[in-house]
Amino acid sequence: MRALLSALAVAAFVVAVSAQQPVGRPKPVDRTTAIQARMTPAQRANGRAHAKSLTLFRMTRLLDQLTSAGMHYDSVIEEATASAATLLGQAACRSSIAVRGRVLSEQSFPIEDGTFLFTDYDVAVLAVYRAPSALSSVAKITVTQPGGAMIIEGVTVRASINVYPPLSVGAEYVILGPLVDGSGAVVNEQFLTRQGENFVFTNFRPATDVNVERTGLGADVVEKILSTLRCQ
Repeated sequence: MRALLSALAVAAFVVAVSAQQPVGRPKPVDRTTAIQARMTPAQRANGRAHAKSLTLFRMTRLLDQLTSAGMHYDSVIEEATASAATLLGQAACRSSIAVRGRVLSEQSFPIEDGTFLFTDYDVAVLAVYRAPSALSSVAKITVTQPGGAMIIEGVTVRASINVYPPLSVGAEYVILGPLVDGSGAVVNEQFLTRQGENFVFTNFRPATDVNVERTGLGADVVEKILSTLRCQ
């Protein structure tokens, strides 16, 4: 995740970091510590991983301020360096894990220092294309990514990064990424979203063919590419 954010920052710059704060809000109250104390060791490990990746974007502790934050990358237009099929295979081989799954549930938390939120998704595994042996036959995994929403004292606190759109419960995805040390969760660095009989490149670098980004690759094509990976 840090590599993806760094690459985007070099290519473009963060052009907007916004904080939406209620008018006349009282002084900050520590709402973060108690929530983090209830997090599991795995959830805290995910929070540490996201905090390390978001070091350029430190802001106020969102829950303490009942404040929402958004980051927007104005990325430059990239030209495809290879076919979409080739890029998908290369990205899968660079990843620690490549799976197809359906999102079952989601829950958001503050990152380690409380300045942003992240979301853990429980994902039912439908197919494993690449994974460490310990995860090669699991039925469910945790997928984690920056951004999320929490309702605190009746106020919805949101954190978002435009290049990490939230996953939808019930939807099917192909997810590629590294594993988090200490939790075994998958960092959702790149993913494809199933839309009917196609998988659309929702969040993918480097760029693929523009037409393919819009219409996607057939699910049967994606399945063939990933099930016949030959990684060095």
